[in-house]
Amino acid sequence: MHAALCATALTLSLCPVALFAATVYRCEDHNGRVTFTHLGCASDQQTQLQTADNPPPSGGTKETEKAAEKNQPTTKPTEQEHRAVVGIGQREDGCGNLLTARERRKAMIDKEARAGMSRADVESMLGKPHSISSQNGKLRYNYVDKQDNNRKRSISFDADGCVKS
Repeated sequence: MHAALCATALTLSLCPVALFAATVYRCEDHNGRVTFTHLGCASDQQTQLQTADNPPPSGGTKETEKAAEKNQPTTKPTEQEHRAVVGIGQREDGCGNLLTARERRKAMIDKEARAGMSRADVESMLGKPHSISSQNGKLRYNYVDKQDNNRKRSISFDADGCVKS
């Protein structure tokens, strides 16, 4: 065990500092606002590729000096290169994306069950139900709020497990 730990420490100490660096895009829009991101810049922004590294406290090394020389502005792709297929990720909640992330957060903070929320959202918001009933493939969670004069609340779900309106 001790030998493996020493071997790992030795291996990591021999790795070049540049391996621990990250590539960052410096994006500047037409108003002069600068944004740093690891995802890339929008098509209407000026792009500069930068390498973010963590130099040792003792000062610069050859690797960090080389990395500083690499921070050269890059040009935008030509129209022909710009036609490449780009995949854009979107959150798929399984309930038709009826709620935006902001609406979902606000509803959860206000403890409101809204159409488009999943069973997991409701359980995260209100906890485990007091009782569960099922009829014709439709599920209903029943809650009793002991802090609010035993107020009863019933939330119905469709066959996909999404809150019905």
